[in-house]
Amino acid sequence: MKRITINLLGAFEVHIDGQFVTTFEYAKVRALLAYLVIEAHRAHPRTQLALLLWPDQPDRTARASLSQALTTLRNALGEKSAEQPTLQSDTHSIQLDPQIPIEVDVAQFVGLLRVAETHQHQSWRVCTPCAERLTQAMRLYQGDFLADFHIPDSDVFEDWATLQREQLRQQARTALTRLIEWGHWCGAYPESVNYARQLVTLDPFIEEHQRTYMRSLALNGEISAALAQYKQLQNLLEHELDVQPEEATARIS
Repeated sequence: MKRITINLLGAFEVHIDGQFVTTFEYAKVRALLAYLVIEAHRAHPRTQLALLLWPDQPDRTARASLSQALTTLRNALGEKSAEQPTLQSDTHSIQLDPQIPIEVDVAQFVGLLRVAETHQHQSWRVCTPCAERLTQAMRLYQGDFLADFHIPDSDVFEDWATLQREQLRQQARTALTRLIEWGHWCGAYPESVNYARQLVTLDPFIEEHQRTYMRSLALNGEISAALAQYKQLQNLLEHELDVQPEEATARIS
């Protein structure tokens, strides 16, 4: 049975048996696969998928476009030579075969966070096994969900993708915040600096995250770097928002 790996965090990538797949041809084929992967718990009516990706087309035209995209997707996944097809479809619905093992970075990311969330520990701040799980999760988080393409003529798909993107980004924020706390309590200051840098990269305008980064730099003995970060934030806020850093941020400097 072929081994399929799908990455949706950051750049969209599909590998089959270790080989990078480049034959999706256009964004809506990738979008169709991404939707079927994330919503794999149920079958999806063809009318719903057609509305998702071609909302401005007449029903008959949209369904024809869906059929064409499905054919392209089957070809990209090598369905003709597969012993067991990855996609199950009939005249009414389409879904991924739940029996086909597919490695999806989103599912792995969320799964690691779920295990850490339910782990029986005294505190996030001193739980090394959970820190290891969260570290593995953040290695998977290579960027925002479907960061490298958009479907400008489908607000329906974009709304769905935006919701997924914000939920996953919030989970990444939480994971990084907990990793920083763990690093501070356990004396792993260089690691805390790296996690805090990632947190600031996610949301550079959130000053609480900037303060966390500056504190992490200071705890790691990088006082000049912390001051430089304050100056960088000051310039960013002045040029982009025409405001000065909050008083709490200024006190750290």
